Amino acid sequence: MLPLENKYTKWYYNIIEIAKRSKFNCYIEKHHIVPKSLGGTDDDDNLVELTAKQHFICHLLLTKMFVPKTREYYKMIHAFCMMDWCKGNTNMLRYTGRVYQKQREEFSIFMSNIQSGEGNNQFGTKWAYNEALKESRRFPKKSDIPEGWVRGRVLDWNEYFFKKERQRLFSLQHTYISSKNLDSSNQTIEYTHKCSVCSNLFTSTKPKTIFCSSKCSNLYFFKNPRLVLICRDGKYKEVKAQNVPAYKKIGWQCVD
Repeated sequence: MLPLENKYTKWYYNIIEIAKRSKFNCYIEKHHIVPKSLGGTDDDDNLVELTAKQHFICHLLLTKMFVPKTREYYKMIHAFCMMDWCKGNTNMLRYTGRVYQKQREEFSIFMSNIQSGEGNNQFGTKWAYNEALKESRRFPKKSDIPEGWVRGRVLDWNEYFFKKERQRLFSLQHTYISSKNLDSSNQTIEYTHKCSVCSNLFTSTKPKTIFCSSKCSNLYFFKNPRLVLICRDGKYKEVKAQNVPAYKKIGWQCVD
């Protein structure tokens, strides 16, 4: 489909012609006059150097050069939304909230259309993973998952095994693994735990504890401080819990 004969098409080609005759001494970007998604090539006669500001305007004009709701229209919306606005120190037009909302709404409609039903590359499939093979794979949705595979998907195996080991250690810390220790005056039960800091085994009468000493406890909370959100005069920030009383003296308040 050819572009509409409207003012936006005229403005677009005027910018292209001016840019071809200009020599820039500033940051420039290469632009496909006929977009690649509409059949344009990488030939020199289809490329033009534009300033970042001109590049922004051209892609915005392209969204207005085709009949709304057509495939060409949605392709231009997609190209406009995929532009990297904030990369580098460029002199672009301000991307206003109104323009952003309009383009994102149209882009959302486009993505919903191409990803619905059989257009979705995940259509009719389900994911499963195998720990032994360290592999995630898609299977037909109506078929049974093979033995050794578990429903789901793992993207980062290092993180997966780290979390699994941490969960195992946490369960071990709170498992009763010692026998009763009888005292002459009263009866007590001792529990064996593994310290979360030094990994040493220790016994305690408390069924749930994760530090073998105050030294390990202080070291843990020094490395992993508990943060509290506070505010004053509309400003918010996170501070260590032990510093909250000092902030309260100068007018800061805790946020629930």
